Amino acid sequence: MSRRWIEPTLILISGLCLGGEVRGQAPATGQAERAAGILKKYCYRCHGQGGRNEGGLNFVTDLKKLVESKRVIPREPDRSKLLQRMKGGDMPPEADFEDQSENPPPLPRPTAAEVALLRDWVKAGAPAVATKQAAAPRFLSDLDVSALIIEDLKKLTSRERKFIRYFTLTHLANAGYNADQLQTYRAGLSKLINSLSWSRRIKSPTPVDPAKTVLRIDLRDYLWDEGTWRAILDLYPYGLQLEGTTNASISAMTVCELPYVRADWFVFAASRPPLYHDVLRLPATIEELERKLDVDVAANIRQDRVSRAGFNASGVSRNNRLIERHESTNGAYWRSYDFAGNADRKNLFSHPLGPGEEEQDFEYDGGEIVFALPNGLNGYMLIDAQGKRIDKGPTEIVRDNKQADGAVVNGISCMSCHNRGLIEKPDQVRDVVARTKSFNAEVSETVMVLYPPRDKMDELFKGDQERFAQAVKQSGSALSQTEPVFALATHFEDELNLPLAAAEAGLRVKDFEAMLERSPRLGQSLGPLLVGGTVKRDVFVEAFPLIAEARHVKTIDVAGLSDAATPAPRAGGNRAPAAEAKTKPILGQRKAYPPERLSNFPEEFFGGNRDLFREVGPAGSVLVGVRVSYIMRFGGPKISSIQPIFRVGRTLLEGERHGGLLGKETTAIAKPGYAVGALRTHTGLTVDGFEMVFMKIKGDRLDPNDTYNSPWLGDTRGGSPGEVNSQGNLVVGLQGRSKDEVNALGLIGVK
Repeated sequence: MSRRWIEPTLILISGLCLGGEVRGQAPATGQAERAAGILKKYCYRCHGQGGRNEGGLNFVTDLKKLVESKRVIPREPDRSKLLQRMKGGDMPPEADFEDQSENPPPLPRPTAAEVALLRDWVKAGAPAVATKQAAAPRFLSDLDVSALIIEDLKKLTSRERKFIRYFTLTHLANAGYNADQLQTYRAGLSKLINSLSWSRRIKSPTPVDPAKTVLRIDLRDYLWDEGTWRAILDLYPYGLQLEGTTNASISAMTVCELPYVRADWFVFAASRPPLYHDVLRLPATIEELERKLDVDVAANIRQDRVSRAGFNASGVSRNNRLIERHESTNGAYWRSYDFAGNADRKNLFSHPLGPGEEEQDFEYDGGEIVFALPNGLNGYMLIDAQGKRIDKGPTEIVRDNKQADGAVVNGISCMSCHNRGLIEKPDQVRDVVARTKSFNAEVSETVMVLYPPRDKMDELFKGDQERFAQAVKQSGSALSQTEPVFALATHFEDELNLPLAAAEAGLRVKDFEAMLERSPRLGQSLGPLLVGGTVKRDVFVEAFPLIAEARHVKTIDVAGLSDAATPAPRAGGNRAPAAEAKTKPILGQRKAYPPERLSNFPEEFFGGNRDLFREVGPAGSVLVGVRVSYIMRFGGPKISSIQPIFRVGRTLLEGERHGGLLGKETTAIAKPGYAVGALRTHTGLTVDGFEMVFMKIKGDRLDPNDTYNSPWLGDTRGGSPGEVNSQGNLVVGLQGRSKDEVNALGLIGVK
C-alpha cells in the first residue's frame, strides 16, 4: 500500500479525527462527552497515547486545552483549525507513521455524521466535559523536590550516589500539564539522553516519585562523568541555592552543588551546540570522528567499499548533493557532500568521482555526517570544506525552514529531518552516466561500482532505518512524523503564560501575581502576565535572578560554579567558555615554600632537562587547575602551552605561561576543597592530552579515596598513556618541558 505522509504542520490539527454515533442533538454536556469519545477513538493513538505528540498535539482529548491552544474557537467552527482540517477528510492519515511494515493497515476514518456532531459541539461553545469536583493535583515546591531526591538517594549506596543526577518535571505538573503531556517529556528526554551516549545499552531515566516528575539517571549508564554534568550546569539558568540540611545533604551525597536540572530546559539546550557537542564529546574534526568510528573514507573509496547516491532535488541542500555510506564500528556512517553551486567541479553529473584533484573529481564545500551510535540511535556532525566541525550550516548551501534564521543547526535540525533515520534518496548519477555515454570506460566503470543500483541502496536504507527504529522504541519514544525532541525543544521556546511562569518561578499563581505587583522591577519586565498576556522566554530568563531575589533565595552562578571555569570539551573541542574563573597574577614578591620541603612527581623527565620549567605557588597555596592552549598536530589538538593556577583561601592566582600560545585557550579548575592530586597523560613527541585528578584536601594531605576528574584537555587518542601521582601529598607546583609546545609534565609536592 502506498503511504501518503502529511506535513507536521497539518498534523497540528489532528483533532479532526472523529467517531461515535449521533442520534439527534444532545445537551451541551452530552455533546462534550461524545466529542471527547470521538477524538479518543480516532485521534488519541497519535496525539497523546503513550506520550505520542504528532504535530505538538498531545492533548487531543482535553477539550479545555483544545480551546486554550486555539485549535478550537468556541461558536466559530469555520475559524476552528480542527474543523478546517476535517473538511479535507484526510485525518487520520492512511496509516500510522510508526507502523513501518510493508503494508500497514489503514486507519479508520470518521463518518459524516461524526464530523457534524463535532461541528455542533463547537457551535455550542465547545464546552468541556463536566466531571465531579476532583482534588487539585498537589503543588510540589522546591523543597518537596529536594525531599523526593533525598529519599531516593538514601536507597542507594554511598559509592553509587556520586554518579547520580536528576531531571525534574514538577514545574510542568504544577503548571497544569496533564499525564499525556508529561509522558511526552519523559519519552523525549530519554531519547535525547541516549542520543548523547556512547554506551551500547539504552537506559531510560527512572522515576522516583508516584507522579513520575523527578527522574533519576546514573552518569555511568551513558559513559558521562562529572565533567559532563559540569558542562550542563555551565549553561543552566535556573539554579537556586536552597538552604537547609536536606539540600546540604544532597550536595554532599552526590559530591555536586546542583545534581538536578529541569528536563524541558535540558531537552532544549542539549539538542543544539554547544551542549550537543560537549555532552556527546563530538570531536572537532571529521578526521577525529572517523578515527573514533574506525572509518577510513579514502581507503573505502579506493577499494570500492562505499555506496553513493547523487541527486539534484534535496529538501535541505540548495544545489546538487551526494550522500555516501560506509560501514563503521557501530553500524552505518553516512556523510553528505554539499556544494555552494552547480557549475564546474561542483557539478556532480560532470564530476562524479572524488573528492580529489583529478579531472573527474568533484570539489565540495561542506557536509553533514549521520553516524550510528553504539546503542543504535544516531549522532550528527556538520563540517566545513576543511572538515572542521561547525555549529550551523551556511544558509547559502543548506537551509532548515523550521529554524527562525533558516540555518541548519547541528543536532536539533538533523534530528527533525531524520525523524525515522536515513531519508531514502534515489540516485541519478548512475543512470545519467549510463545513458549519456559521455565518460571513458574507466570512469563509467567506477561510477557503476560506487553508485549501486536502486534496489541495493533501498536495502541499505531499510536496514539502517529498522535499526534506528528499534533503538527509538527501546528508548521509550515513538517513531513519529513529528520528531519528539524537536517538538519539545521548539515548545520550550514558546512564550510563557501566567501558570507556566509561576510554576517555573516555584510559586503558586496567586503568590507569583502578588510578587509581581509588589516588585517594580519584576512588574516592568513580566507585567504582561498580570493582564492575561505572555512573555518571551529570554525575558523570563533575564528576570529569573530578580525572581530568586524576591523569594529571598540565591541563584547559583553556574558560569563560575565552584570557582570552576567552563571545562574543556574532550578531544580539544572549540567551545568558547561561558565565563572565566576570576584569577589574579602572582605578584613578584611573595613568601615561598622552602626548597627542602619540595619533592618532584616524577623526579625525571623523558628526554632530559632541556627547556625545563618548574613553578611553585606562594606558601600556603595549592595547585587547583591549569589554563591550556592547543595546536593541531598529526590530526588532533596537542597542548601548546600551559599555565598553572593556584588557590590561596578563596583567591585564585595564575602562574606563568609555559610554551607557545598558538590556539584557543581552555581553563579547568577544581571546586573548593579539592586540588590537583594526579595527572593522567597521553604523550608522544609532545603532550598530546591529559586530565587532572582532583582530590579532597584533608588537613595537610590529599585524600586519594575522594576524587573526581577534570575534563580531558587535548587529544584523547594519540601518544602513550602515563600517570603522575602525588600519592596523597599536597601538590603546590607544576613542572615540565616546553618551548613552542609542551613536551612533558609533572607535579611538585610538599613533603
